[in-house]
Amino acid sequence: MNVSVIIPFLNASKHLPDCLQALAQQTYKKYELILVDNGSTDSSNLIVRNFISAHPEMRILLLEENTPGASAARNLGASAANGKWLIFTDADCIPDPNWLLDLTREMEGDKKIGALAGCIRPVPSEKVVAKFLGLFTLPSNNEESLHCHFRLVEGGFPTANMAVRRDLFNRIGGFDDSIPIYGEDYDLCAKIYDRGYCIKTLTNAVVLHNHRSDIRGLIRQSYSFGKAHALCLHRCVPGAIVCQVPMINFVRISAGARLWLDCNQADKKMLVTILAGVLWTPLFTLAFAYFVYLSVRIFRRAQQVGTHVGSLESTLHAGLMLLKSASMTLGRVFGSIRYRVFCI
Repeated sequence: MNVSVIIPFLNASKHLPDCLQALAQQTYKKYELILVDNGSTDSSNLIVRNFISAHPEMRILLLEENTPGASAARNLGASAANGKWLIFTDADCIPDPNWLLDLTREMEGDKKIGALAGCIRPVPSEKVVAKFLGLFTLPSNNEESLHCHFRLVEGGFPTANMAVRRDLFNRIGGFDDSIPIYGEDYDLCAKIYDRGYCIKTLTNAVVLHNHRSDIRGLIRQSYSFGKAHALCLHRCVPGAIVCQVPMINFVRISAGARLWLDCNQADKKMLVTILAGVLWTPLFTLAFAYFVYLSVRIFRRAQQVGTHVGSLESTLHAGLMLLKSASMTLGRVFGSIRYRVFCI
């Protein structure tokens, strides 16, 4: 087999059938599929077994990994792989029929390219939370580009759509299974760069991603993203000073301080307007004005990407933006305490 597709899953019965059906419809056929059950208690394992029985023409391997976390599951899948390239996606993703064909066309190019980052787009949804996350989480690649350094604010890519040379993956030790989820993908990218390789982003090789559709899922994911930022600041760079404020994006990666201050997030801007109102009551109107501005910005963002968002819905999205950014800030605070960095 030329390539190996590796998918970890845990209680994924809701989305796994669509993912598997999309893999069965790939135009590129010379691949093996390795599915790793990470302790499912729903019908996911049965769904996979039925799929294997229904597709005897496909080379499919079902493994079980008892160590919790996608990192351990992906590593087990990689250890059983035969392909020269390991291709990772998730059970809540739906690959385009030409996904593997687009990826394999890039694999015989520059030998310094150690990994490929395909394009991730949201599954269309009419649910408010899922539509919002589709606009502002896992953004699509707008252009092909080559990245050879990890700089915290750039150079990291999610494993929802990533291909890595198998020999390189083995040399860097795969995923760090001490990071069960959130941050393990950026850690992998940093290790690829440390070995002198680059990562190429693609505008094709598309997978559609099912975003969370409930408030609790949004909060948990955003909080975990924030903790992952502190983790990356702690272990993925020798040191860094990152300062992001309106119209200024200062990044210096060098040994020494570990500081990441991001004042561009909506919760921090709203906090400034509220504090201004505390100092002088008439300035509370700034908070209202900023909320209106945020709603209009989200409405225009949706228009740019071809997503229909009504005026009332954009107001709801503005509230979700404040909730998302506040949850991420909270994750950064707790991550800073845990990893002894300053990440706000």
